[in-house]
Amino acid sequence: MTISFQEINAQLGTVFIVHTQSGALELKLMEASERPRRGLPESFRTPFSLVFAGPAEPMLSQDNYFLDHPVLGRNQWMLVPVSKYALGAESDVPLYEAVFG
Repeated sequence: MTISFQEINAQLGTVFIVHTQSGALELKLMEASERPRRGLPESFRTPFSLVFAGPAEPMLSQDNYFLDHPVLGRNQWMLVPVSKYALGAESDVPLYEAVFG
């Protein structure tokens, strides 16, 4: 399933279930940002990135994961750890990014 920026942006603040070797974990979608097109032909979608906040443990490594969402269904995305600080969070939590070109 190809997801558009508009579809994902409408899900800000919602929870995704990521399936890992340690079991299922909840990730909250904290941010969705469109990226510069940098000369891409109009037939390509505008690139965007997503930032998710996860639990303190276990930390996820960079990998492809299946993520389930009640509206968006099941998707397989590469998640990359980017930080241990979430803006607006009460404590330090790991952040993960997924980039779509």
